[in-house]
Amino acid sequence: MLSVYTAEDSDVWPDAASRPPPELREEIRRVAREEITAEDVQDSGCTFAPWFTKFYLAEGRVRSRIDAAKERKVHASPPARDPAELEDLRRRLAKLERRVSSIVKTVGQVFGGNDRELAQRIDEVARRFADTERSRLKFRGLYEHGASYDAGSAVTYDGGLWVAMQDTCTAPRAAPGDWKLAVKAGRTKYVNGEGKT
Repeated sequence: MLSVYTAEDSDVWPDAASRPPPELREEIRRVAREEITAEDVQDSGCTFAPWFTKFYLAEGRVRSRIDAAKERKVHASPPARDPAELEDLRRRLAKLERRVSSIVKTVGQVFGGNDRELAQRIDEVARRFADTERSRLKFRGLYEHGASYDAGSAVTYDGGLWVAMQDTCTAPRAAPGDWKLAVKAGRTKYVNGEGKT
């Protein structure tokens, strides 16, 4: 007579292709022996033999626990960062801020103004587009043909600073409704390495 103690894998899962992996089978066996009671079998309403019903209920319980564990893992809060890693992130952020400042200064020279003037113009553009939900200005550098840009992306293209008014992958001058010219560069001549307007 078969029971949860004597049943072989082939008795419980006759189709070898549908058998769970060995470690999962062992957990199902343990749950069938230790956790599933006669009342559980009776309450289940299953018409299988009691030993098979125990395996059936145990497999359902084990799979539910696995799914719940996966769900918890997906929604778990990120692990606390170690102080050394936080300090490294702070150093990298400071370095990035210095680079951005340098870029703004360089762009200011290219556009024929100082970096403060350019920053004011960019702030003005950012305020102008602040009424839309996705308007936060994101400077993406030089326009790249074929790249995808979100609304609020700012690029330099054809001597000007352009802001995407909606998600787009077309060039600024090719799709005037997708882009708005925010800052137009003045003509700059370079004499002895210095820009003259």
